[in-house]
Amino acid sequence: PAPPPSPPAPAPPPSPPAHTLGVRILPDQHPSDNFWRLYVRNDTVPGGTSEAWAQVLQEALPLGRTSSAYRWEVPLFEGRLYRWQLYDLYANGLCCKEGAGFYEVRLDDRVVAHGESFHAYSVYLEVDLRIVEPPLPAPPPPPSPPPPTFWERATSRNRSVAGVVDL
Repeated sequence: PAPPPSPPAPAPPPSPPAHTLGVRILPDQHPSDNFWRLYVRNDTVPGGTSEAWAQVLQEALPLGRTSSAYRWEVPLFEGRLYRWQLYDLYANGLCCKEGAGFYEVRLDDRVVAHGESFHAYSVYLEVDLRIVEPPLPAPPPPPSPPPPTFWERATSRNRSVAGVVDL
């Protein structure tokens, strides 16, 4: 009898996070009005098939007034499409009549969104990490061989094909 088939190979471990999403928010006078969420689009996650957004994380701003900004750092994975969304229950943003607040979103060390005033229930930003870094350029071709030396040139000219001469 044939031996039983071997079990399938285990799935490879997930790749480590490739990027960091940094969020910094200084709330207005009503921090309990604000919270933010991070979503990932299902079809960019292994095994995902739909274009629906799945919530990954939700963070509420702590209660109480503050004069310093709150900070969060979230690991992001290469090859996925994320949406960061800031909510304001009263749609009056983080500034102006309600105080001098702001939000700032960074991808690694680069600011990708910032603001203070938004007159809607939420403001959002999509972070597309589906585009993988381009491959490194091909290495340059090896250098050309050096030109022949004087001796090599002289001996190559004197090589002639000897023919047979009939007399």
